[in-house]
Amino acid sequence: MASRFDVAVAATGRALRESRPMRTWLQSLRWCGNAIPLTADLAVTERAVLAESGSEAIMLFLVSVKDSNGATRPVHLPLSIASVRFDTAAFELEASGDTFYVIEGE
Repeated sequence: MASRFDVAVAATGRALRESRPMRTWLQSLRWCGNAIPLTADLAVTERAVLAESGSEAIMLFLVSVKDSNGATRPVHLPLSIASVRFDTAAFELEASGDTFYVIEGE
């Protein structure tokens, strides 16, 4: 089923793989810390919508993190992707001309 957040979810997946600022933001979260090093190879292996409203989608991303030693481990990332800023510490993400805000999914 299509979601109004599909574009933002795809952009979040790309940012997880490619964006150093997003990884820096993730490291600032109390539950993430150094689980995703800035230099690690990262692949989004699965994602699921846990809940969705008119302004927010609560997502669970499963990412595979490969560190510089070649070791790979899974990391679960519960994230909220919203069309409004719910938190001043949110990561701002541009997708198809719209701005979305990523925060911890609670």
